[in-house]
Amino acid sequence: MEELLAARARWIRAYFDGDVDMLDKLEATDFSSTCRLGNQTKKEQLEGITSAVREGCWFADGSTGEDLERHIHLLGDIALVHGVIRTEAFGQLPPSVASTEVWQRAGPHWRVLRLHFSAARR
Repeated sequence: MEELLAARARWIRAYFDGDVDMLDKLEATDFSSTCRLGNQTKKEQLEGITSAVREGCWFADGSTGEDLERHIHLLGDIALVHGVIRTEAFGQLPPSVASTEVWQRAGPHWRVLRLHFSAARR
């Protein structure tokens, strides 16, 4: 469980930092996401982040995501993580997002396979 939580923390930090190299390492080859932009492949997601960082319109320095609620279900080498994340992203995301993630362990390493997030219900 500790390895999963550490990988997840690095992944969230890399997302807000726009660190596509770290995201590439932590996301599975067939990673996909669903968010306000619709469905995205890993390639589309990383290209979009790269472009936004280059144009200076990615998250402001200091943007963060913190679990308000987190549930983890371990199923062998698969983990389902869902809950609510409070964001401090300076108007670029709703204040809280509902998140569901699917992670897979390969040896000692965890990789995220799937992400879905949307504005959390109040």
